[in-house]
Amino acid sequence: MMMIIPVQWRDYKSKKEVIESFFKDEDFRVCCPIGKYSKWDTMACNKSDLVINGINWVKVRFNKLQDIVIIKVEENL
Repeated sequence: MMMIIPVQWRDYKSKKEVIESFFKDEDFRVCCPIGKYSKWDTMACNKSDLVINGINWVKVRFNKLQDIVIIKVEENL
């Protein structure tokens, strides 16, 4: 499961805000855990990019990176 975080200038206070933003196809940044490597690490992405690349689930950190919401990536929401 891929972890993403809001782009630098954005943060969210609630899960609802995160989910709305994600499904509006707004940008996030891929954040790999320390010690793990992915070709996606630090790249910007949005829902469309994830669908095209076959990513089914993402963890999104928000609220100053203190909270996590897990989102199922679906094409038609």
